[in-house]
Amino acid sequence: MQIKSLAFASLFLVPFIALIPDRNGTVLTLMLLAMGLLAWAQKGFALPTQKAAQLFCILLAVYPLALLINVSQLSVQEQIEPLTQTLRAGTYLAPLAGVALVLGLSDHNLSWRQVTLAFPVAASISGVVAIVQRLVFSIHRAEGFTNAILFADICVILVAVSFATKGLWPIKERHRTLLIWLTSVLGLVAIVSSGSRGSWVAIPVLALILIHAQFAHRKKPLRLSLLGLMVALPACYLFPMVNQRINLAIVEIQRFFVEGHIHSSVGARLEVWRISLTELFPQAPWFGVGVHQFKPSLAKLAAEGRIDERFTWISHPHNEWLYVIVEQGVFGFVALASLYGGSYWVISKTLINHPSESELRLATRLLIIGMLTFGLTDVMTGNLITATFFCALLAWLQIAASKPMASNADQLRTNKAFTHPPQTLTGSKRYAN
Repeated sequence: MQIKSLAFASLFLVPFIALIPDRNGTVLTLMLLAMGLLAWAQKGFALPTQKAAQLFCILLAVYPLALLINVSQLSVQEQIEPLTQTLRAGTYLAPLAGVALVLGLSDHNLSWRQVTLAFPVAASISGVVAIVQRLVFSIHRAEGFTNAILFADICVILVAVSFATKGLWPIKERHRTLLIWLTSVLGLVAIVSSGSRGSWVAIPVLALILIHAQFAHRKKPLRLSLLGLMVALPACYLFPMVNQRINLAIVEIQRFFVEGHIHSSVGARLEVWRISLTELFPQAPWFGVGVHQFKPSLAKLAAEGRIDERFTWISHPHNEWLYVIVEQGVFGFVALASLYGGSYWVISKTLINHPSESELRLATRLLIIGMLTFGLTDVMTGNLITATFFCALLAWLQIAASKPMASNADQLRTNKAFTHPPQTLTGSKRYAN
């Protein structure tokens, strides 16, 4: 069997990353990296023929390069020692794994539509796992095999991308309808059972994007869908887990602003945001205080009496952009922005005139905006499991977008589809096998 086929098969595992018994996703990350590089070696280390794929690889490599430059600035021994913990965590490997996949699988002739089935299946199984964890093992917050927050973030993306790509699933229409219902119900169970408020914030954002994509040119369905969303969101408050977590957040916000209480989940986040912007960032605005130096920097501030010494247990600011701009400065901020914005631009350009342009473009938009929303309250690239999930899915979208010209039979079906376009962006029968 060709290594290229094995590398392609490994993409099926990416949506299941939170269900693999490996809390940080290290095994899957290393496998994706190894499979991609071996497939590239089998091609004789030939670069992708499409310039868009080459540019995509460069953009993904910028962030780990920025990390390397940041590491080279560290020379104090007490800084190097905790740094090794970050290197063992290997978050810099995630974008490199994405690069390896594109190098190994570019200019391919594999049936990438089959991979889309992994999204709804993984979301549905996540719901089953959440039910078992809550009812059988009495786990307070469902967490898959990672932690509750990251588990919920991944589930939200799985459900959203499932809706975007359902028209591409290589199954019959009645099976597609059943699977999207299972995905919706079981995915919601997993998300609610996690108790992760950060992931809940993304739901209305992604729902609005999906509704607009589906009914942008149909006013009545658009209005009804928006009305349904306005009713459904408050109705979620009836779930006990949602009720408890929202009420707790309200209390913690009030205590922070009224009493200055920082020793709570929300209070700690608000305080650490303040410290990041007013205390840490001004210390080293261009290159930051150093990778994995957030916690030591807090300890230094506490020793100087500038912050509460009981507050030094926090290892990151629970915000993607504050995390990067404090530890890596403006230089790292630009590198991360290029990872998000640049990859979206390249994939979008590659998709022009693609037979599945609308579905893949929508999936890319949902993935990136979802991760940006999660990044408001947590650190996506600071956790290997979510960084790998994000970068591997970006790589898959780029691979799907750069698929070579279809066969004559496929081209005839494509031409017929464009001659008689569907009314909606997804769910069209023209994609059913």
